[in-house]
Amino acid sequence: MMEIYYETTISFNCIEFLPYVLFLVISLIFIGKLKKLYDLYIKLFFKFNFFVLFFIFIIYNLASTASLYSKMQYIAKIKSLEQRVVTGEIEKLVEKEGASRTQSFSVSGVFFKYNNYQTAPYFFANRKYNDKAIFDGGYVEIHYIQDNGNNYITKLFIEKD
Repeated sequence: MMEIYYETTISFNCIEFLPYVLFLVISLIFIGKLKKLYDLYIKLFFKFNFFVLFFIFIIYNLASTASLYSKMQYIAKIKSLEQRVVTGEIEKLVEKEGASRTQSFSVSGVFFKYNNYQTAPYFFANRKYNDKAIFDGGYVEIHYIQDNGNNYITKLFIEKD
């Protein structure tokens, strides 16, 4: 009997973009006033030019927005027919411990690799590894999406007695 062990909880709301867009718009509208405030109060603590700091904040904001866009693309892939399914026994399980834990294995010739810190929180990364749900010879059904050569697990069923 198969039992669901993991299912992604990824969700997105357009309101998540709002703080970043507001920051950009307000920053660009009030750039002159922000520079005056910087020169009066903040320049004493930071020896950077205002425009260098402003540029760093803008780049950070754009990177955060790109991250949200990437999340939207993953949601679209999960909801579309791009999601694949593989069933079989776990083979070639390799676990590496260090500052973080990396696991890799294959099921019916499909390779999976994840890291408990680097893998996005909305994909399976066996963060509850003490449950021993993933082991060599374990029978699983995996729903996954492919992105840039990586297979990201969105749903995992394990065999229960």
